[in-house]
Amino acid sequence: MTPLNPIPAALVFDFDGTIADTQSLIIASYRETFRRLGVPAPQPEQIARTIGIPLDAAFRSLTGIAALDIEKALETYREVFRAAGFKGLSTFPGMRELIRRFRDHGFTLAVASSRSHESLDDMIEYLDLTHCFKLIAGQEDSPEPKPSPAMLQAIAARLHIRCAELLMIGDTTFDIRMGHAAGAATCAVAWGNHDRTTLESAAPAAIVDTADELQALLGL
Repeated sequence: MTPLNPIPAALVFDFDGTIADTQSLIIASYRETFRRLGVPAPQPEQIARTIGIPLDAAFRSLTGIAALDIEKALETYREVFRAAGFKGLSTFPGMRELIRRFRDHGFTLAVASSRSHESLDDMIEYLDLTHCFKLIAGQEDSPEPKPSPAMLQAIAARLHIRCAELLMIGDTTFDIRMGHAAGAATCAVAWGNHDRTTLESAAPAAIVDTADELQALLGL
């Protein structure tokens, strides 16, 4: 794979579906939440397509029920998710090692996630990656959700660099469109929640299938 030119100064990773394989945990939590709410559960593939946007927006999208008690749905989901714990949580093949390698080669690393810090920080710590990131941004750190550029703009400001010096790495079109809107370079990973055809519709600068390809894209 041909390396990016120029090589970005900072790498910004989405979390769910990019670093960590959380799909089965998320889908199971949604389905149990719907069961408790007495609402028919969508198909797993429908749920997977919403991973990457805030929970409230996902619930509205998945149910189409305008009168759904969103606060109750969020409370129930978080209760179910906490009870499940992080058993089985892992990084995608090669990603833990690659993140550490990027850090050791002097890249500034950050996370841009729609997940709240309530779970995001603990999950990154569980995966033993907290020390690799200069900045971890969650839902609370942006006034607008993906694909708004607001989160990337806030990250760039806190890192004291321009958005054009960032590479946004994510598994959904929400990540790629956020990167475009902010003026950042973009790379889609094809192992997450959106398939390659869907990712291609967002026109990322590159799509990688493995951690090794992502490493090559950054010239290592």
